[in-house]
Amino acid sequence: MTGLRTAAGAALAMLAAVTTTAAAQGKCEIKTGSPYQLKSAEVYMAKLNSGKPSETENHARNTVEVLTKDPDKINNVAGRNFLLGRILAWWAAPPRSIFVARRGDLGYVTNPDAQIDVALAIDTAFSALEAAMPECTAKTDTIRRQVWTGQINSASRYLNDDMLDSAEAYLTRANKLMPRSAYNSYFTAVLAQKKGEKAAELYYHAYETATAEAATDSNVATIRRQS
Repeated sequence: MTGLRTAAGAALAMLAAVTTTAAAQGKCEIKTGSPYQLKSAEVYMAKLNSGKPSETENHARNTVEVLTKDPDKINNVAGRNFLLGRILAWWAAPPRSIFVARRGDLGYVTNPDAQIDVALAIDTAFSALEAAMPECTAKTDTIRRQVWTGQINSASRYLNDDMLDSAEAYLTRANKLMPRSAYNSYFTAVLAQKKGEKAAELYYHAYETATAEAATDSNVATIRRQS
């Protein structure tokens, strides 16, 4: 168990230095100036860094509304997904840290009383964009990471303290936010072993997940070696 604590702690210490590698060659060019719904969303988002918290939250709700009210009428799917992922990441990032909410509280007009899993919604928007424009994966990963880092750090801390239910909750969010992360795979294996479950295949999956980046990222190389 000491080995697990050391490994998890080492991964946590390295996390701040982790870098993201672009998934594909080419320049990412997402057009967000049209149609008018996207332009309106950009205007609202430009106001997020000024004004009182209540005012900025209204701007955020307006952003979500214009992007989701009549999505079939927005003939720029890539731009819509990019802006929607960004504004949802704003809701999920500190100091708001909202991961489960009434849809209406975030600005959705349809099914306003239903709950939304914000981490999953971020991944859905960005995954659609990444599938259509693989060259933009590095850009979306940068935004994903702004929310993911706090979740994976918390998962690591709770693992080190043997607070496994809390660790699992944070790790579940981390997996939704950055499903390709070698750290997620590694901590999933650590969690399974601490719970007394079979972990060999999970460690092997972490090893495989880390292999692609290990040659260029010493932090991921350590994850690979620990796995």
